[in-house]
Formats: sequence, structure tokens, C-alpha cells
Amino acid sequence: DFELTKSTLNPRGSDGAKVHWVLMLDIDHFKTINDTYGHPIGDDILRQVAEILKKEARDYDIVGRYGGEEFTVILPETNGEEAKTVAQRIRASLESEKFRPIPNKNAKITISIGVTQYFPKEELSAFIRRADKAMYLSKKNGRNRVSVLLAEPPEKSKRKA
Repeated sequence: DFELTKSTLNPRGSDGAKVHWVLMLDIDHFKTINDTYGHPIGDDILRQVAEILKKEARDYDIVGRYGGEEFTVILPETNGEEAKTVAQRIRASLESEKFRPIPNKNAKITISIGVTQYFPKEELSAFIRRADKAMYLSKKNGRNRVSVLLAEPPEKSKRKA
């Protein structure tokens, strides 16, 4: 599994002043896949999803399995529009892929994606909560979608207090 740390959020060794965007992804109804086809097939599906994520991400993005059926994609020094474009490309690619858990049987796989930015001086736990919340917005609003949740930089929100 992938460990989301401050060093993974600064992948290209920048000076730490740049905002990065992160995708938090969760395979929709994955328990049903495991229950229907068994855990070994579920593991195969996870590997196939990981390969699609790597294929659809840009060369310098970092793809990792966050745990269970959750993945993250770190988008270094990216803006919000680029992040949404990458997320939509990943979502559409997974939706159109034909997964074959057993011969002559296709399984449709969709994914819910949360998109948010990471600020260099932000507390990691606050950022992870926001990324998770964005992903659950996609689940709550019907699954197989991308939801963006924005936040103010930590310096700005502290000044308001």
C-alpha cells in the first residue's frame, strides 16, 4: 500500500511553495465484486485498475493504492482545471474498460473521485479529511463522478480567525 506523507506530496523536490492537487479514488461497489467473483478476482481487478490509473496519469504524476479499493493520484504543480481533466479522463477510461472477471462475463467498474488541492504548510490530516470528503461527495451524489472540494490556504484561514 501507499503511504501519503509530506514527502510524497512534494515529489519533484520543489521548494515547497507550490500547490499540488490530489485525487482520492474509490472503486464503486467493490464489495459486490469480491462477493460475486471471490477475492482473487477482486485482486486482479485492483491490479487492472492500477494499470489504467498509471496509463491515464501524466508521466510525472504519482499513482498509489491508498488501501482497500482506494487509490490516490498526486498531481504535482497542477492547477484545478488540469486536475479535473485528469480525474475525468481516469473516470471515463475505467467506465469504458471491459473487465472480464471470468470468461465470457464482463463486469462494469466505475470509480468515484474526489479532487482537492494540497497546500505546502497545511496539516496532512486536514488535507486527507478534505480529499476523503470530496470522494464521498461523489459517492453521495450517485457514484461514477468527480467532485472538487476547495479550501483556502492555511495562512489565509488563520488570518480570518
